[in-house]
Amino acid sequence: MIRKRWRTPTAKAGEIKIVWGRVDRHNRPDLCVAWGDGTDMRCTGSLMMHALTEKRLRSKFPGPGYEYEPSLIDELEDRGFDITTLRFTIEKKVASE
Repeated sequence: MIRKRWRTPTAKAGEIKIVWGRVDRHNRPDLCVAWGDGTDMRCTGSLMMHALTEKRLRSKFPGPGYEYEPSLIDELEDRGFDITTLRFTIEKKVASE
């Protein structure tokens, strides 16, 4: 059986990339975000990871209290998707003159 070699994701300037990878050789593979040079890229990468991976708190109905809804990643896994194949890339708009 051939083992997959997970790499550390890299992004070009003005690009944010979310892929399954490894931060360094000592970590286990997981969903990673990489951002290139540019204004506010780190914050935007964090926003995108939050949208994909965080569970959402909502009110129970009927009755009092709260419960957590699964994250988008959990929901996709429950529907039978392979998260290790997830690739999301977005680039900043080029300023028009």
